[in-house]
Amino acid sequence: MLAHYLKLSFKNFRHNKVIFFASILTLSLGTLCISLLFSYVYNQFHRNSFLSNKDDIYMTAEQFSKDGVWNLYHFGELSDFNTFPEIKTSTSVRRLIDNEVRFTVHNNIFNPSGLVVDTTFFQVFDFNIVKGDKKHVFQLPNSIVITESLAKKLFGNENPIGKNIEVSFGQKVIQTVSAVVEDVPKNSTLKFDYLINYQTKKNGFVYETIIPTCFFVINKQVNKDQLIKKINESIKPKNFYNLTLLSLDEVFFQSSKKIGNDRVFDEFESKQNLYILEVIMTIIFLVTVFNYINIQVINVTKRNKNLMLRKINGESALQMIFQQLIEMLCIILITAAISLLIYNLLLPYFNTLTNISVVISQAKVIIFIFLVITAIVIIAFLKTFIKVFKVSANYKNIIGGESKLFARGKSIVFQYTVSIILLILSMIVYKQLRFLLQKDLGYHTDNIIVTQLLTPQVFWRNNESSNGDLIKKFINHRNYVNNELKNISAISSFAQGNSPLEFFSLDFSKSEDKNDKKNTANIINVTPNYDKLLGLTLKEGRFFESDKDNSYDHKIVINESAKRIFNIKDIHKEFLNFNVAIKKMKIIGVVKDFDYEYLGKKSAPLFLSYDDSPDINYLIKFKEGNVQQGLKKVAALYHEINPKETFEYTFLKDDVAHLYDKEKRLSTIYILFTFTSLLISSIGLFTIALYDTQHRKKEIGIRKVNGAGTKEILLLLNQDFLKYIAIAFVIAVPVSWYAMLIWLQDFAYKTSISWWLFVLAGAIVLVIAMCTVSWQSYVASKTKPVNVLKDE
Repeated sequence: MLAHYLKLSFKNFRHNKVIFFASILTLSLGTLCISLLFSYVYNQFHRNSFLSNKDDIYMTAEQFSKDGVWNLYHFGELSDFNTFPEIKTSTSVRRLIDNEVRFTVHNNIFNPSGLVVDTTFFQVFDFNIVKGDKKHVFQLPNSIVITESLAKKLFGNENPIGKNIEVSFGQKVIQTVSAVVEDVPKNSTLKFDYLINYQTKKNGFVYETIIPTCFFVINKQVNKDQLIKKINESIKPKNFYNLTLLSLDEVFFQSSKKIGNDRVFDEFESKQNLYILEVIMTIIFLVTVFNYINIQVINVTKRNKNLMLRKINGESALQMIFQQLIEMLCIILITAAISLLIYNLLLPYFNTLTNISVVISQAKVIIFIFLVITAIVIIAFLKTFIKVFKVSANYKNIIGGESKLFARGKSIVFQYTVSIILLILSMIVYKQLRFLLQKDLGYHTDNIIVTQLLTPQVFWRNNESSNGDLIKKFINHRNYVNNELKNISAISSFAQGNSPLEFFSLDFSKSEDKNDKKNTANIINVTPNYDKLLGLTLKEGRFFESDKDNSYDHKIVINESAKRIFNIKDIHKEFLNFNVAIKKMKIIGVVKDFDYEYLGKKSAPLFLSYDDSPDINYLIKFKEGNVQQGLKKVAALYHEINPKETFEYTFLKDDVAHLYDKEKRLSTIYILFTFTSLLISSIGLFTIALYDTQHRKKEIGIRKVNGAGTKEILLLLNQDFLKYIAIAFVIAVPVSWYAMLIWLQDFAYKTSISWWLFVLAGAIVLVIAMCTVSWQSYVASKTKPVNVLKDE
């Protein structure tokens, strides 16, 4: 019996090829899109899920003023927290700068990324140790833990345990491999290739200059708010206003606190973006459901005569329903196989598009795909089940008549309403992104590179001298570099200083009373000529000058926002004071506000501080058309003073564009899945148009006999679809306009919501829809009446 129904199902598929392929294509596209979006959203909401105690891990965040940002580090010792019974265990983590640490093994040089950690690290973060004694990983001061990938690079197939690595960070120290851990899971927010024992500082390595982030595992029954209050009452030092504990998710989503100066993590996510993707998933699901229902209703409607003949021959409604179930099962299995295959083929490209590596088990993907397809098919089956069950003895009406599609007009209006909304939203997101990228930032970015030509750690490991001689030699190197840069004809100008995008935050006030209200200001370290290099506009006073100012002599240049927020009336008579350590900062100048942060924010108070440390970055501007020539000269100079090192640089313009990488990716995702939604809608529209033209063939033939031309026939067949799309457009415009108003509220600088975007979106949808239905209409209009009416 089952074999009979299977055979009958595939026979029906062959006889209704268009219906079959439209069903498979609709389900496959919808399921594929939903599955890819689900994988991304699931991955982001399950970051660090491999940690057994993820929900109990918290880290310290310190605030220097009541309204200041929360900085993820601790200006004290980890032992500050040992007296709290609520804390199960704790550890501190320091991230090392990649290009300042060098590994040497068998004369081969490597530059991995790593952390300096306490001996309790694996009690907090249970990364899987695959080789070595888990209980005594950091028993020796000079022990180091490396990942499997790094072990393979350093030692090949040899057992790395007990092997020595020469690690250079200012000084050269021999580290002994004590353990190997599995590669860090891709959904971990804490990334590393190696872990160095903090006790190494006793044997030549000094890490105290790197401020740690402290992590805790608290007992499950502990009230976090009460613990925070207790910590602040017990150990609150004089150098910060408040201390709190943040979970891994709170830091990753940055949802409840304004976080700054993060030294450990470099990946973050916006919950708002994930919610938008969930909405898109829901819309694609509904569009797919409506399309599939209409396709199946057409399928059943076309098979009415066949159904009645089977009923006349004694087949019961239950048997017909069972046949429907077999067909449904075949559709589910075929679609699931196609969706899963394409999903696995597209996932690497999707990972590239989103710039993350989706971590989700194949079993979860398979289950999710089956659930989505089954849900869509069951909803459609419930509708077609009613039609099959209502097959009655009124043979004449059923054999001679045709039923209408399931809410055809409402279905088309809904699908194209959401498609137009998605298209408008995608276009405005793209327009906002272009606005941010093209906005005048108030400083020059073209042909400027940011590079570190003098690195203390590199210099010290390549020179053998006493400490005092090294410092003198290092300063002489800086003078030599400056003279050589002046002699490179391709260079327009240069200055030392941090990139405008690299700043740190401190709290200041006008009063010397540490209890007075403080405001957070961002600080960029600069040198003379920095203003001319970037084209900053001086509004008051002067900029730093080599013959008048010295590094760290408590003089600052502020921006207009700082002057306004700190209520500075006269820069020559008023001072600003640190919150951390009371120091009078003399204001010598005011520059016009320039956009040095992500443009979602208004210009914050900014202080430019004079720092002529030799190791500070160089900003070098090349003459137009001489960039490549200048880069070669600067690279040659770098290699002259840093032999065997890799010359690294970035273009300032690229660094600015990099701030909006996530927006670029999300904009691409929105556009891609919007057009997929349009494609799914078009498949359903094509099927409806095909059914409509076939159903009205005799009407068209009669009209042509009575003199109707091709234009009249096209208008007759397309006018209903034009009406539905017009209604969809009228509904979509105010909805999308309101949604964009809400979305743009998060940006300090925003593009205009132009009227032509709505017209363009409507026109695109109209053209796609008309191209979809007009072909069938055109074919029908060219059909000879005699071929249609010969049976009458």
